[in-house]
Amino acid sequence: LDSFCDDVLRVIRENDIPFDKIAFELTESQNETDFEMVREKIRQLKEYGITFYLDDFGTGYSSFHYLTRIPIDTLKIDKSFVAKINENEKDAYIAEIIINLAHKLGIQVIAEGVENIEQLKILQEETCDVLQGYFFSRAVTEEEFMKMMKEESKL
Repeated sequence: LDSFCDDVLRVIRENDIPFDKIAFELTESQNETDFEMVREKIRQLKEYGITFYLDDFGTGYSSFHYLTRIPIDTLKIDKSFVAKINENEKDAYIAEIIINLAHKLGIQVIAEGVENIEQLKILQEETCDVLQGYFFSRAVTEEEFMKMMKEESKL
């Protein structure tokens, strides 16, 4: 992994991609040695404008530990908290706390797994930055996406 950052930068440059269009999603690790190495790699790549997301926030080993020690740009609230947000007051409260905490730390928030209008409204009320899930669209291929965009432009 010593050459990881060099390899990433080389591929980005070879393909003429703006650095600020690149984002990596991280998942948590319990291994402190890996943690320190990852933190250093993130620091190096962030210098070029590459962004980092912390995925599945709230389900891992020590999510709050990550928030204070890794310079992430965005955290993604795990869909397990979103799934019952409109039925379970505790899940709604946890989502609210996560959103407020992230915003106080200057971190953007994405809620995963939004599947109905009630979840959408609750998360909008809590000023969640980005919402994703089947409420908007199932995962689609590039071909399906392009077809959807052409149909949308006809409206």
